[in-house]
Amino acid sequence: GLWFAALSADVWAADLPGEELLTNRSFESVGPLGPVIYAYKGWTVRKGLVAGGWAGLPCGPEAVIEMIQGESAHSGNAFMRISSGSQSPEVFSEPFYQTAPGMCFEVSVWARGNGRGSLFAYEYGDGIMGGRYVRSFDLTPEWNQHSGIYFPDGRCKQIRFVLRTLPGSTADYDDLGMVKLR
Repeated sequence: GLWFAALSADVWAADLPGEELLTNRSFESVGPLGPVIYAYKGWTVRKGLVAGGWAGLPCGPEAVIEMIQGESAHSGNAFMRISSGSQSPEVFSEPFYQTAPGMCFEVSVWARGNGRGSLFAYEYGDGIMGGRYVRSFDLTPEWNQHSGIYFPDGRCKQIRFVLRTLPGSTADYDDLGMVKLR
């Protein structure tokens, strides 16, 4: 459906346990790199296309992102390929998601490639901003699902879901999920 083509006010109010929080989870909504101040700064963005509702932290010229359309996606017609050099490129969800003490999230992704990929989360709160690995995994030539349960720090007020590709790796990512649990 077209529900993920644009962010809606409903995303900000998502608070039901078990509700899928991420938009454009399968990267089917793809467009030109827009004027987001820091998105993918310094990256090589092949074909000039990025996934709607996702952004990249500045990483340097060795990082490459490519939206692949029309071939061998896990589902649908598109997937994201992230290649790293000596740094770990990060692609993260927009917008921020609200959290509170006692909440946890199940995060998942279908991935393939070579080297190592990971699921990561950034935490934001009063005077804190940090990241934590939810799960790191070896990449294989076949699509495999990787998931983990993430418990934010008690001081955390907001989170972002992050895909990382560890140094020297190339990862294809598709069909992401972040579900709030209680």
